[in-house]
Amino acid sequence: MGTVRKPVEILELKGAYKKDPQRRRPPSPKSAKAIGDPPDHLDEAEKTIWFEIIGISAPGVLVSSDRLVLARLCQLEKLVRQRTARDNETAQHLKVLALLGLTPADRSRIALTGKDDSNPYASF
Repeated sequence: MGTVRKPVEILELKGAYKKDPQRRRPPSPKSAKAIGDPPDHLDEAEKTIWFEIIGISAPGVLVSSDRLVLARLCQLEKLVRQRTARDNETAQHLKVLALLGLTPADRSRIALTGKDDSNPYASF
């Protein structure tokens, strides 16, 4: 199985295209709808995890088309917290975290792309 492609939004936040801007992929099709409330099939603990994950995610990364992946992540996170996750579920949990840019390694690579106001002469 090959390497899973990271979403363009995650690559943008990490600054992956600064060195080689010609490698920039066309934008992925993206829903204009927000991620919304958790699905009804999640229990209360999983719904709490849903809102927790949305709160720690980079703004604009999670949209309505990510609902199924996020729902599975909530189920896996609950199992991990309860210490009832099997080995394959733990591996899947880490993979889904990485897909959504939520592992410590992924967060450490995220670069701010906003204007740097620390140098007043930067605009010249």
